[in-house]
Amino acid sequence: MTAPPTIETQYIRVPVKTTSEPATTTTPSVEESVSATDGEMFTYLGDFHVTAYCPCEKCCGKYGKNRPTVNYQLVVATASGAFAQEGVTVAVDPKVIPIGTKVYIEGVGVRVAQDVGGAIKGNDLDVYYRNHDDALASGLNDHPRRVWIINEEVNP
Repeated sequence: MTAPPTIETQYIRVPVKTTSEPATTTTPSVEESVSATDGEMFTYLGDFHVTAYCPCEKCCGKYGKNRPTVNYQLVVATASGAFAQEGVTVAVDPKVIPIGTKVYIEGVGVRVAQDVGGAIKGNDLDVYYRNHDDALASGLNDHPRRVWIINEEVNP
């Protein structure tokens, strides 16, 4: 098995903590995942199963019923208290990634952990989209994706 390419050349051009060990599917604890030494901008968490969701009842079950609308868009109040935003919000297991944490998801980009979900356990993430068609068209359920914590403070 060939080692994966380094982050510095393939994804981002900043110093990143790397190891020679292959990625595992075990879930790191919050303490392991968020701890970083001074100067490290990213902490690698491992491979995650990434899906997409929207405000509809198909995606959110009972929580998708009777949502308020603003400018003809359904409004989603997240677990962080912020309204969900496409391009920003990701649902996480807060035992793995604390609410308010900024993450980089391979093939998706930077998102903020703002929400939780009943089906989101361990190394699962759910990326928010404004509508069901866009969530389905995202193609996010196709393969595991590598995830890093961006070591900086953000407002959820």
